[in-house]
Amino acid sequence: MVEAGPAVNDATATADDASHAVSVIVPVYNEAATVAAEVKKIGAALAGPAFAPLEILVIDDGSTDGSAELARAAGATVISHPVNLGQGAAIKTGIARSRGAYIVIIDGDGTYPTEDLPKLVSVSAESGYEQVIGDRQSEQGSLRLLRVAVKRMLRIFATFLSGQTVGDLNSGMRVLTREAAFRYLPLIPDGFSNSTTLTLASLSHRGRIAFIPIDYRARVIGSSKFRPIEDTYNMALTVIRMVMYVDPLRVLLPIAFVFFIGGVGKGITDIIRFDLHITTSSVLLTMTAIQIGAIALIADLIVRRTR
Repeated sequence: MVEAGPAVNDATATADDASHAVSVIVPVYNEAATVAAEVKKIGAALAGPAFAPLEILVIDDGSTDGSAELARAAGATVISHPVNLGQGAAIKTGIARSRGAYIVIIDGDGTYPTEDLPKLVSVSAESGYEQVIGDRQSEQGSLRLLRVAVKRMLRIFATFLSGQTVGDLNSGMRVLTREAAFRYLPLIPDGFSNSTTLTLASLSHRGRIAFIPIDYRARVIGSSKFRPIEDTYNMALTVIRMVMYVDPLRVLLPIAFVFFIGGVGKGITDIIRFDLHITTSSVLLTMTAIQIGAIALIADLIVRRTR
């Protein structure tokens, strides 16, 4: 787990101290223009007795614009990283310091509908889902067309690899049970692919997961921290890594099959063209298929044994 460094407040919650009904984690990096309003809207949305006692944890990830002070003034408990460690690192710190039976994660940039938080928490509590994800029905971020194309490809890829229908793969608004949050805590990376990891962790472990349609607003103040090339690459790696972690055969066997078909096809062509002579490339393709298949079986045995 990422060390948060000296905390701004004197909170000493431990992972076993689930004394709150709901903990809301808001990772923040230079969101002075929106964080105070978000804290107040979250508090108003979850003000009912069904969600009490409530704690709002703003994880200030090395902000330099006074975000921490504004969040604290708005009523949040603030935990600060001394330097910027990444959104995933902030979420890990928040989970580790949370005390709620249900853990809400929501971005602090004002783009997600805080008024839908009660619905997401209630669905998790009443239906027993380990994770309830806000499924955005539109894309309003910068580089919209690129984002839509990338997310659609990743969603298709994730559906194929996980074997389950995938909704909004990397939504920044979700609810987890405390047990699920701490189960998947060691898997969360430090960067933006943390949301993708959490979604795939539940899917890969066959956990009960729900996608609830939500609106998504265009960012009015500030600028997106999305990096098209780097973040897309990291999300794709996350998809592969998570499925490999749980079901390596699903990733490796198709690759082995492609090489095997290529080797056999090349061998048949060689026999026809060169009078029963098989070329080196045919042998290499076939041997590669056998090696990848063997690695797949060994990886599957390791996963099953460690699980």
